[in-house]
Amino acid sequence: MSAARVLGPAGYADFGVALAVSVLVAIVWPASAGSAVVKYVRIAWGGDRPADASAVLRHLLGRLVRFLAVVTPLLWAGSLLVSSGAALAWGLLLMSWGYSLQTFGRGVHLATGQLLREFVLQATCGVLALSALAIIELRDDVGPGVVALVYGGAMSLCGLLTWPRSAPAGGAAPPGVDRFVWLAAVGSLASAGFVQLLVVAGKLRFDDHEAGVLSAAANLASTLTLASAATSMALYPRVSQLVGRADDAGVRRLRRSVFRQLVRYLFWALAAFLVLAPTLVPLVLGEAYREAVEPLSVMALAAVTTTVAAPSVAVMTSGPNRSVARMSGAAWLGMAVGVAVWGLAWLGDLGGIGGVASGFALGTAVTATAAIAWADRVTADRLLPTWLLVLAALALLTSAQALAGRVGWGAPAYVLLAVSMGAWAISRRC
Repeated sequence: MSAARVLGPAGYADFGVALAVSVLVAIVWPASAGSAVVKYVRIAWGGDRPADASAVLRHLLGRLVRFLAVVTPLLWAGSLLVSSGAALAWGLLLMSWGYSLQTFGRGVHLATGQLLREFVLQATCGVLALSALAIIELRDDVGPGVVALVYGGAMSLCGLLTWPRSAPAGGAAPPGVDRFVWLAAVGSLASAGFVQLLVVAGKLRFDDHEAGVLSAAANLASTLTLASAATSMALYPRVSQLVGRADDAGVRRLRRSVFRQLVRYLFWALAAFLVLAPTLVPLVLGEAYREAVEPLSVMALAAVTTTVAAPSVAVMTSGPNRSVARMSGAAWLGMAVGVAVWGLAWLGDLGGIGGVASGFALGTAVTATAAIAWADRVTADRLLPTWLLVLAALALLTSAQALAGRVGWGAPAYVLLAVSMGAWAISRRC
């Protein structure tokens, strides 16, 4: 968020698009390869086949190097074709390399149980990036290209620090590894890539100021998905190992337990964030971004939705490739719904950047609901009715905050707040 303060909304629009593209590059292959490392290494360990786990890591490391070798010249040429300038082009490359190496390295650390090392590396990366941006914040003439270079350099250095040690020879990678990676990548482009598409769409649809505000809101909202990432970090290796042992009852118990814990706490976490958002946004981003409160509040709802669905997504992606394909289909369905909402809002000239955020939240809710419904079938459980009550409570809570911001805490906002609390209370007893 230091970049947002340095550049202002108009300058941040260009940087935000470059950042979105670099994240999309990491999603296309490296992030899904990192998930494959977690899944297949843990399954191999669960089946007492450590040599196969090493083979999986060697195989995917080679694929990562080839992917970066192919995508690098394409990124450079594409960036120059749209007249971004050499500084922004180099910054885009550095950010893409950094995010790609980090997402793959995170998968290796999760698979091998090196959670402390991953935490230390991520904390170091955050401090390094913030320190670099704080230094350039002292200047008044910094443009998007310089910020991208500094941030990309910090991310690339951190990515190199996460590079895994070479795995010992021996064993054989399962034949379905590459298929899993591509299926997961297709789904990730529609789920994790949805927010990046939102940033690009904002740049195409709105002026630089509005696009910068929307981009800053999206990137600040991405920090709210840390709960989802932490849940997946803790849950996915465990679920994969249970799958490797064919422990269906253990998978069901783990999913139900984590789901209920998330429902118990995230309602109040969202309520607290919605109350603090009007003060938090100007404090973190600056007064020029005060308009980001509305889209950020809606995207906070999407972040909570994603987090509550994380146990179900872990169950589906730990299973056979047909389950991964179903999750990919659910992600594309959700994105299609969101894009349709954008189209209707833009045709009617309604909603502005708030309408874009609402489409994103609705699409995310569709994906999460589909994931929970599919996981219910896999685990022979019935969490979907509870989830629908939770979703209604979260949506009503966000609507109450929006009404409070526009008309004050009048009767309609109080009614929605009371109803949302009632729905949440009922869901805890389901």
